[in-house]
Amino acid sequence: FSFVNPTSGTAIGVKHGACAHGMMLEVQSDDYAETSQQFFLGRHGLILSKKCLGLVLSTEGDCGTLSESLVLRTYMLNEERTKWKMGSGGEIESVQCPGAVIHAIPGLILAIPTQSERSGLIWRLENVRL
Repeated sequence: FSFVNPTSGTAIGVKHGACAHGMMLEVQSDDYAETSQQFFLGRHGLILSKKCLGLVLSTEGDCGTLSESLVLRTYMLNEERTKWKMGSGGEIESVQCPGAVIHAIPGLILAIPTQSERSGLIWRLENVRL
């Protein structure tokens, strides 16, 4: 699937280049065929990258700051920072940082506390041909 913001027509994508632990995510123009925008939903709330096999979506930090950067990291068993919950309203919430949802601003993907301005917080999971 891909994460598409229905308001802006943008998607979450892996930055271009070689895959590596700690690789950043970015806002990209929605492109159904772009491998960097394709993910798998794994067990226990893991979100795995199709482009970077073995790497999962993760927060960085310890929830102590206003926002947490999102990166791809090597999967490690029982790490809360790599687990996510899909909300019924289209938000994607961090298990490690309850109340923090994925938010996109130009050039960055962050996990931030839920706000009243929701346009950058709502994502639609779109099935893609893998």
